[in-house]
Amino acid sequence: MVALNKKFHTIIICQGEKMVFINSFSYTGDLDFVFYLLHIFKSLSINTLESKMYIAGGISEGSSVIGFMKKQFLDVDFLKLSSDYQYSYTFSSFSPQKFITVFNPEG
Repeated sequence: MVALNKKFHTIIICQGEKMVFINSFSYTGDLDFVFYLLHIFKSLSINTLESKMYIAGGISEGSSVIGFMKKQFLDVDFLKLSSDYQYSYTFSSFSPQKFITVFNPEG
């Protein structure tokens, strides 16, 4: 899972029920993020083409980073707000993944 924001991101990698990596760092450009993400997967010997990626945070589906990730990962999906709750109508004007944090994802 990746939580992307304007100046930093958090990456969490799980294999089965086990978390094998978690880290946050700041970045200045899309290439910084892409390099770091691919480096992590390579260092953990995880094939990106066999991995599903969940996205959260303040990023749109049309961004260049998302376009790149869709070429590198088996499946890229944006996290959604939990359907167990009823939300104010004002949430409908924002991308749902903007309100998801790394601590409450629902795929």
